[in-house]
Formats: sequence, structure tokens, C-alpha cells
Amino acid sequence: MAYKNKEDGNAHYRNKYRNDPEWRRKKLDSNREQGDKRSYENQTKAFELVGVFGCSNKDCQEDVEYYHQIDWHHQKPENKKIQMGWGFRYLKWEKIEKEIIDADVIPLCKVCHYREEMHKEYKGRTHTFK
Repeated sequence: MAYKNKEDGNAHYRNKYRNDPEWRRKKLDSNREQGDKRSYENQTKAFELVGVFGCSNKDCQEDVEYYHQIDWHHQKPENKKIQMGWGFRYLKWEKIEKEIIDADVIPLCKVCHYREEMHKEYKGRTHTFK
């Protein structure tokens, strides 16, 4: 079907598939699978680059088995350009690699990352509870 301009073709496409739940489900599943695959590949490369598989805290007692149990901690937050969590899914490896090197990013389990962030935030403060 020929259209006079590109907008007419886009409108036809949008109208045809807008209310088709099966098509929308397939499209969402396809995007999710591609994002999961890219995230897995990028995190595998990141672990190889850092040289640590799992939590890099030597005193950690957590049993880390899956990628989603890891947070990536920026040791130099002033050089932070991207948020690593969604970066693995949506960014190219070159940008992620540059971020890991520039901001000195290390993998920590969620517990160790929380402790590190809280220690940094509350350093030197005194707490009283009533």
C-alpha cells in the first residue's frame, strides 16, 4: 500500500496495532528478551574487567548467585556519569567500560552496598532515638 507521505503510513501502522493485545504482548516480550540478553552480556564483561565475580567486599558473608543480587558501587562519585543498574540493559559496552574505569566502579552485594552508602552519608553524625 503506497502512501502520499510517511505520516500516513505511520498512522496506518499505529491504528492497525494499537488495540491488538497479542501484538503488544509479543513486542514487549521481544524487547524484554533483548534487554535481558544485553544486560547479561554486559555484566559478564564487567565482572571480567573488574576481575571479581560476586561481592568485592572481603568480609562479606552473603551468598551471591545471580546478577540481580549485585549493585555496582562508584568509588569516585564525582566521576559518575551513568547509573549502572539500567546502564547494563540499555547502553553499549564501550560506555559502560569507560564508566567502570573512570569512576572506579566495583561490584558489591546489596547488603554491602547499603552499608557503604549509609556509612558515607552518616559519617560523623550522632544519632539519638526517642
